[in-house]
Amino acid sequence: MSEQVPVARFRFTSGDPDEAHAFLQQQYSEYRLQSGGVRQGSTLAVRGTAAGGLSVDHLDNTMWARVKAKSFHRPTFVQLRGGRLHGATHDNGRDGEYRWLPGNWGTYPVGDPMDIAWDDVDLLVVSLPADALTRAGAVLDGDAPVRLTGWAPVSAQRYRLWNTTADYVRRQMEAADNPLAEPLLRQAMVELLAATALVTFPNTTMAHAYEPGPGRMGESSLRRALAFIEANAGRPVTIADIAEAAGTTPRAVQYAFHRHLDTTPTGYLRRVRLERAHRELVAADPATGTTVKQIAARWGFANPGNFAALHHHAYGDTPSHTLRT
Repeated sequence: MSEQVPVARFRFTSGDPDEAHAFLQQQYSEYRLQSGGVRQGSTLAVRGTAAGGLSVDHLDNTMWARVKAKSFHRPTFVQLRGGRLHGATHDNGRDGEYRWLPGNWGTYPVGDPMDIAWDDVDLLVVSLPADALTRAGAVLDGDAPVRLTGWAPVSAQRYRLWNTTADYVRRQMEAADNPLAEPLLRQAMVELLAATALVTFPNTTMAHAYEPGPGRMGESSLRRALAFIEANAGRPVTIADIAEAAGTTPRAVQYAFHRHLDTTPTGYLRRVRLERAHRELVAADPATGTTVKQIAARWGFANPGNFAALHHHAYGDTPSHTLRT
C-alpha cells in the first residue's frame, strides 16, 4: 500500500497590500500589478485545505487590483461568490475574456499575458495537480499535454455537473475526518475532478481528431495489464500506467478490456480493490479498533454506503458483519 500524505490546512490574513500580493503570486500565479487600491480596513483572508496537489481555498479579498499575470501554476477553477472579477487573455492573436457573475465558475486558459481585475471578491478556488488534466486526457490524446482553451463552461448542463462535483470534493476535503490522506481516495478525487473538467471547460481534447481504431492489443499485452493491476492495486494507478505496463496505448487498453472482459480498466481495478478490502475485513480483528470505514478508505472507497452495497453484491454479506465474524 502507498503511504499516507498528511492533509494540510492553512489560514492567511493580512491587511498589508505587499504581503497580500506576495501570497497570491506564490499560491496561484506570478503577475505584475498595473493598478490597485486599499480601502480602510481592507484585508486578504484565505483558508485552504490541500492534499497532494489537490487544494480547495476560500479567498476573501476586499482590496481591488488590476494585474497582468502569467499562466497559473496548476489547473485552477474559480467560483465567484461575491464582488467583481474579470479576465482577458491574448493567445496567438485570439482575444478572449470572461466577466464572472455571482455563482459562476470559470477557469483560466493558457495565455501570456492574462489581464485579471478584481474588486472586493469572495472566491472559491479549486486547483488540481499540474499533470492531472493530461493524465485524464490520456485515452484521447495519449501523452499530448492537455491545455485549457476557454474561460466558461461549455453548457449549463455541464456547469451543473461541475458545480455538483466540485462541491462534493470540497465537502470531502473540509470534513473533520478528511479521508484524502489515503492515496487511493486522493487519486480518485483528482481523477473525478479532472475528468469532469475536461467535459465542462474548453480544452485541447475537445478538438481531438477522429481515429479509426484504438490499435491492437494482443493476449500477452492484456496479461501484462492484468498482472500490473494485481501487483499495484494498493497504490494510485492510472490508465496511462496500465497502458505503459502493457506496452500499448490507453485507447487500446480500454478497447481490449471492453472486448475481452466486458469491463473497463478502472472497473477491473475497482473489482480487485474490493476483493482486497474483503480479504482485509475477513482477517481483521475488530477488537483492535479496526473499522469498515478505515478499510474501505484504504482501498479507495470514499463512501461507506456505496462500499457496503458493492460488498454485499459481490459477497452476499455486509462489510460490518464480515468484520465481526
